[in-house]
Amino acid sequence: MPEKTGPLTRRLFALFSEILDYPNPKTAEQAQECALLLAKTGRDAQEKMSGFAGYSSRAPLGSLEEIYTSTFDIQPVCCPYAGHHLFGEGFKRSTFMVKLTGMFREMDFSPPQGELPDHITVLLRFLAGHSGSEQGFELARHCLLPSIKKMHKSLKNTFNPYKDALESLERMLEQIKGPEKKQKKPPRTEKTVGGLA
Repeated sequence: MPEKTGPLTRRLFALFSEILDYPNPKTAEQAQECALLLAKTGRDAQEKMSGFAGYSSRAPLGSLEEIYTSTFDIQPVCCPYAGHHLFGEGFKRSTFMVKLTGMFREMDFSPPQGELPDHITVLLRFLAGHSGSEQGFELARHCLLPSIKKMHKSLKNTFNPYKDALESLERMLEQIKGPEKKQKKPPRTEKTVGGLA
Protein backbone atom coordinates (compact mmCIF):
# COMPACT_ATOMS: atom_id res chain seq x y z
CA MET A 1 0.00 0.00 0.00
CA PRO A 2 1.44 3.41 -0.94
CA GLU A 3 2.60 5.47 2.02
CA LYS A 4 2.75 9.21 2.50
CA THR A 5 6.15 10.41 3.55
CA GLY A 6 6.49 11.05 7.25
CA PRO A 7 9.18 10.77 9.94
CA LEU A 8 9.61 7.02 9.38
CA THR A 9 10.13 7.41 5.64
CA ARG A 10 12.53 10.31 6.17
CA ARG A 11 14.53 8.18 8.63
CA LEU A 12 14.61 5.36 6.07
CA PHE A 13 15.97 7.74 3.41
CA ALA A 14 18.66 8.87 5.87
CA LEU A 15 19.60 5.25 6.60
CA PHE A 16 19.72 4.29 2.92
CA SER A 17 22.00 7.29 2.28
CA GLU A 18 24.43 5.92 4.88
CA ILE A 19 24.13 2.28 3.79
CA LEU A 20 24.82 3.12 0.13
CA ASP A 21 27.74 5.38 1.00
CA TYR A 22 31.30 4.15 1.60
CA PRO A 23 31.19 1.52 4.39
CA ASN A 24 32.13 2.45 7.92
CA PRO A 25 31.97 0.69 11.31
CA LYS A 26 28.28 1.70 11.67
CA THR A 27 27.10 0.30 8.31
CA ALA A 28 25.89 -3.06 9.70
CA GLU A 29 24.08 -1.36 12.59
CA GLN A 30 22.42 1.10 10.18
CA ALA A 31 21.35 -1.75 7.90
CA GLN A 32 19.83 -3.60 10.87
CA GLU A 33 17.92 -0.49 11.95
CA CYS A 34 16.73 0.00 8.38
CA ALA A 35 15.46 -3.60 8.19
CA LEU A 36 13.61 -3.18 11.51
CA LEU A 37 11.95 0.04 10.35
CA LEU A 38 11.01 -1.49 7.01
CA ALA A 39 9.36 -4.36 8.91
CA LYS A 40 7.21 -1.83 10.81
CA THR A 41 5.91 -0.42 7.55
CA GLY A 42 4.79 -3.80 6.24
CA ARG A 43 6.89 -3.33 3.16
CA ASP A 44 8.38 -6.33 1.39
CA ALA A 45 11.62 -4.34 1.19
CA GLN A 46 12.52 -5.55 4.68
CA GLU A 47 13.54 -9.05 3.55
CA LYS A 48 16.19 -7.77 1.16
CA MET A 49 17.57 -5.26 3.66
CA SER A 50 17.79 -8.06 6.23
CA GLY A 51 19.95 -9.96 3.75
CA PHE A 52 22.29 -6.98 3.39
CA ALA A 53 22.29 -6.40 7.16
CA GLY A 54 23.23 -10.02 7.78
CA TYR A 55 26.07 -9.93 5.27
CA SER A 56 27.44 -6.59 6.50
CA SER A 57 27.40 -7.76 10.13
CA ARG A 58 29.35 -10.97 9.30
CA ALA A 59 31.84 -9.58 6.76
CA PRO A 60 34.99 -7.78 7.87
CA LEU A 61 34.77 -4.05 7.17
CA GLY A 62 37.71 -4.30 4.75
CA SER A 63 35.85 -6.86 2.68
CA LEU A 64 32.75 -4.68 2.51
CA GLU A 65 34.94 -1.71 1.50
CA GLU A 66 36.46 -3.76 -1.35
CA ILE A 67 33.01 -4.79 -2.58
CA TYR A 68 31.77 -1.21 -2.37
CA THR A 69 34.77 0.11 -4.30
CA SER A 70 34.48 -2.47 -7.08
CA THR A 71 30.72 -1.95 -7.27
CA PHE A 72 30.43 1.85 -7.17
CA ASP A 73 33.87 3.52 -7.41
CA ILE A 74 36.82 2.26 -9.45
CA GLN A 75 35.61 1.06 -12.86
CA PRO A 76 32.19 0.61 -11.31
CA VAL A 77 29.89 -2.23 -12.22
CA CYS A 78 27.07 -0.01 -10.99
CA CYS A 79 27.35 3.75 -11.52
CA PRO A 80 25.96 5.63 -8.47
CA TYR A 81 24.92 8.76 -10.41
CA ALA A 82 21.22 9.19 -11.25
CA GLY A 83 21.94 11.61 -14.10
CA HIS A 84 24.10 8.99 -15.79
CA HIS A 85 21.23 6.49 -15.72
CA LEU A 86 18.64 9.00 -16.88
CA PHE A 87 20.60 10.89 -19.56
CA GLY A 88 23.98 9.24 -20.13
CA GLU A 89 27.03 11.46 -20.18
CA GLY A 90 26.64 14.81 -21.86
CA PHE A 91 24.70 18.05 -21.98
CA LYS A 92 21.39 16.69 -20.64
CA ARG A 93 23.09 15.30 -17.55
CA SER A 94 24.91 18.62 -17.02
CA THR A 95 21.61 20.50 -17.29
CA PHE A 96 20.04 18.06 -14.84
CA MET A 97 22.85 18.66 -12.31
CA VAL A 98 22.45 22.44 -12.65
CA LYS A 99 18.70 22.09 -11.97
CA LEU A 100 19.39 19.86 -8.96
CA THR A 101 21.86 22.40 -7.57
CA GLY A 102 19.26 25.14 -7.99
CA MET A 103 16.58 23.06 -6.29
CA PHE A 104 18.95 22.22 -3.43
CA ARG A 105 19.74 25.90 -2.96
CA GLU A 106 16.04 26.84 -3.10
CA MET A 107 15.20 24.16 -0.49
CA ASP A 108 18.15 25.19 1.73
CA PHE A 109 19.98 21.87 1.34
CA SER A 110 23.76 21.66 1.20
CA PRO A 111 25.16 18.50 -0.38
CA PRO A 112 28.39 17.03 1.01
CA GLN A 113 31.49 18.89 -0.14
CA GLY A 114 33.07 17.44 -3.27
CA GLU A 115 30.16 15.20 -4.30
CA LEU A 116 28.18 15.67 -7.49
CA PRO A 117 24.51 16.59 -6.96
CA ASP A 118 23.19 13.53 -8.81
CA HIS A 119 24.99 10.98 -6.62
CA ILE A 120 22.35 8.66 -5.13
CA THR A 121 23.52 9.27 -1.56
CA VAL A 122 23.16 13.05 -2.06
CA LEU A 123 19.63 12.54 -3.41
CA LEU A 124 18.77 10.27 -0.48
CA ARG A 125 20.10 12.82 2.03
CA PHE A 126 17.98 15.49 0.35
CA LEU A 127 14.93 13.23 0.57
CA ALA A 128 15.61 12.58 4.27
CA GLY A 129 14.71 16.21 4.84
CA HIS A 130 12.39 17.01 1.95
CA SER A 131 10.55 13.84 0.93
CA GLY A 132 7.19 15.32 1.93
CA SER A 133 7.50 18.14 -0.59
CA GLU A 134 6.29 17.96 -4.16
CA GLN A 135 9.90 18.36 -5.35
CA GLY A 136 10.97 15.51 -3.08
CA PHE A 137 8.25 13.22 -4.39
CA GLU A 138 9.08 14.06 -8.02
CA LEU A 139 12.76 13.43 -7.34
CA ALA A 140 12.08 10.10 -5.62
CA ARG A 141 9.56 8.82 -8.15
CA HIS A 142 10.88 10.13 -11.47
CA CYS A 143 14.62 10.36 -10.88
CA LEU A 144 15.77 8.10 -8.07
CA LEU A 145 13.43 5.15 -8.71
CA PRO A 146 14.36 4.65 -12.41
CA SER A 147 18.05 5.04 -11.52
CA ILE A 148 17.88 2.52 -8.67
CA LYS A 149 16.05 0.07 -10.97
CA LYS A 150 18.90 0.30 -13.50
CA MET A 151 21.52 -0.05 -10.77
CA HIS A 152 19.76 -3.10 -9.33
CA LYS A 153 19.45 -4.62 -12.81
CA SER A 154 23.20 -4.18 -13.40
CA LEU A 155 23.85 -6.40 -10.36
CA LYS A 156 21.08 -8.92 -11.08
CA ASN A 157 23.28 -11.90 -11.99
CA THR A 158 25.99 -11.26 -9.41
CA PHE A 159 26.61 -12.24 -5.83
CA ASN A 160 26.86 -8.76 -4.43
CA PRO A 161 25.37 -7.73 -1.09
CA TYR A 162 24.58 -4.27 -2.48
CA LYS A 163 22.13 -5.92 -4.85
CA ASP A 164 19.87 -6.62 -1.84
CA ALA A 165 20.25 -3.06 -0.51
CA LEU A 166 19.34 -1.60 -3.91
CA GLU A 167 16.36 -3.92 -4.33
CA SER A 168 15.14 -2.96 -0.86
CA LEU A 169 15.35 0.74 -1.76
CA GLU A 170 13.64 0.09 -5.09
CA ARG A 171 10.72 -1.62 -3.36
CA MET A 172 10.43 1.20 -0.83
CA LEU A 173 10.43 3.87 -3.55
CA GLU A 174 7.70 2.04 -5.45
CA GLN A 175 5.44 2.35 -2.40
CA ILE A 176 5.79 6.08 -1.78
CA LYS A 177 2.72 8.18 -2.37
CA GLY A 178 3.06 11.82 -3.33
CA PRO A 179 1.86 14.75 -1.30
CA GLU A 180 -1.83 15.42 -1.55
CA LYS A 181 -2.56 18.28 -3.88
CA LYS A 182 -5.19 20.75 -2.92
CA GLN A 183 -8.18 20.21 -5.09
CA LYS A 184 -9.08 23.32 -6.99
CA LYS A 185 -12.61 24.51 -6.53
CA PRO A 186 -14.49 24.83 -9.78
CA PRO A 187 -15.22 28.41 -10.74
CA ARG A 188 -18.56 29.68 -9.46
CA THR A 189 -20.93 29.82 -12.32
CA GLU A 190 -24.65 29.61 -12.64
CA LYS A 191 -24.30 25.85 -13.06
CA THR A 192 -22.32 25.34 -9.81
CA VAL A 193 -24.32 27.67 -7.60
CA GLY A 194 -26.46 25.73 -5.18
CA GLY A 195 -24.52 22.45 -5.73
CA LEU A 196 -25.71 21.90 -9.26
CA ALA A 197 -22.93 20.87 -11.55
